[in-house]
Amino acid sequence: MQIPVNKDLDAYKDDFFKGLTFRQTFFAGLTLISGLTVFSLLYFGLSLNTDLSVLLAMPFSAPFALYGFLRIRGMNPLEYIRRRKFLEDHPVFFFVPEYLEEVLLGEKVQLNEDGSFEPFAFRMPEREEGKSLGEEEGKE
Repeated sequence: MQIPVNKDLDAYKDDFFKGLTFRQTFFAGLTLISGLTVFSLLYFGLSLNTDLSVLLAMPFSAPFALYGFLRIRGMNPLEYIRRRKFLEDHPVFFFVPEYLEEVLLGEKVQLNEDGSFEPFAFRMPEREEGKSLGEEEGKE
């Protein structure tokens, strides 16, 4: 007896109703309910044209449809926004400048007298009192 098993487990979709997942079915229902409610209020309550009522009802039902069916990198929109916010608030990587300097220069890193390390060896030039950094030495 052979039981067929889906080879690609990531592409496996748990069907709930006619090829839709429970989440998609739930949000499709919310889309219909919100769209019909707004359409009914506009068409029967305000006596607007049918076409105009449908067009004005779409922005109210579209967020439910997008949230139920849209997948961004395999995540629903809310999960994607949360993960993106987390990554913006927390650095994803870090590096140790001492190690970087060792690798780039191929030599042992020199530490200061107090044991600290300055990643960049750029030093501001000393200036004499009364002179700005932009002034040349020969000019007064």
